[in-house]
Amino acid sequence: MTFEEHCKQNNIQLLRDDIQYIKRMLQRIAPNARKRVMRGYLDEWVLGRDQCENAIQAQNMGRRRANTYLRNCTCAYDKDAAQ
Repeated sequence: MTFEEHCKQNNIQLLRDDIQYIKRMLQRIAPNARKRVMRGYLDEWVLGRDQCENAIQAQNMGRRRANTYLRNCTCAYDKDAAQ
């Protein structure tokens, strides 16, 4: 299943800014780790989204949680690469 198919199947409403952010952050992650990180990103989005009942707030909560996860992954990778 492609990233876009997974998003559509799980009602993850990515904005253009989301896609740009993801692409920028993935450049900082080793190619062999990107698929695992993106699975985690989507899982975090769903977890965050499912915490809210309001549809708009739910997408924003999912987005916030997923972006925090992705940012933390890149920080961890930066630390590993520096050592």
